[in-house]
Amino acid sequence: MSEKLPDKMDPSIIVRLTPKWKPGREEVERGYFRTGSGWYEGITDTELMDSVRAWWRVAPNTIEQRGIRLVIAYAAGLTRAVYELESVIGPRESDGRHAFRLSPIESGPVFDRAVGLDGKSVDFPRGSSNPIRYRG
Repeated sequence: MSEKLPDKMDPSIIVRLTPKWKPGREEVERGYFRTGSGWYEGITDTELMDSVRAWWRVAPNTIEQRGIRLVIAYAAGLTRAVYELESVIGPRESDGRHAFRLSPIESGPVFDRAVGLDGKSVDFPRGSSNPIRYRG
């Protein structure tokens, strides 16, 4: 049984990725394209960050008011990575969704609390299909 993500965390957004990789070239920022979205075993660090960073129904005002500075990748029942939230991009004209500009956190106390050696489990509300969860 994996360790749970602590209740006392820095304000963060947990992004639950779909367990199926959806390949496709998609522009995230002007001139920068990701190669797909979702999750698969063996995903590269770049694919994981690109999958986590776009495109979500989030409220930039809520992110600012809550002081959110972390984004946590969650897939296949465990946290997989943690990122520093540099800025929110968008909204995208077609659907009003937003993306994030992120920097990976690969070690230290924040990494240890959010991911650690084996990832952490997260309790999502039963029946919830919302891939975004605010924490802290």
